[in-house]
Amino acid sequence: MTKMEQIAGIHGTSRSRAENILREGFRPGLGMCGYAVYFFECSRQGMERAKGYYRLGLERLGQYEQDDLDEAALILAQIVAEKQCVIDLDDPALRDRLQSAWEANRERLHRDDHQAKNLFYDALLRRFESALQRDFKVCWSTLPMNKKYIGVKKSRVLFVRSMECIRSVELLEDGYECE
Repeated sequence: MTKMEQIAGIHGTSRSRAENILREGFRPGLGMCGYAVYFFECSRQGMERAKGYYRLGLERLGQYEQDDLDEAALILAQIVAEKQCVIDLDDPALRDRLQSAWEANRERLHRDDHQAKNLFYDALLRRFESALQRDFKVCWSTLPMNKKYIGVKKSRVLFVRSMECIRSVELLEDGYECE
């Protein structure tokens, strides 16, 4: 019997995009770890970080330009995947291999070309999937954050690369507490 892992994740976005996600589902975007939908853990801290990431996207990254610019809307997603498809990129053996591959190619990427870096990392993950003969459908990783917006320099982030793993979504109302 296949063992499944269930994870609750919090995603911060604008209210209009949240309503669209509820109607049509998530669409992966290009982020620090390639094409995925990014979540913080379901906790009070995770909720604050998701709101901060929305503010960062709004103010610094130029996202949400056509949206109603109100407070962040938080979406709670239930993520379900086979255990062998949930990958912890902070695992020392895997992290060291990824870091080594990243360092070997780093010079070819322009320091400020974030899109090229994100695409490269996406390709790197696909190469590791093939080499390890595993699907990296859901990944955990500690990523650098903008302390001004997120409140910390690094945070553990969940990113979902396979949309079929997102089983349900709901818009959170003010006062919701993660368990």
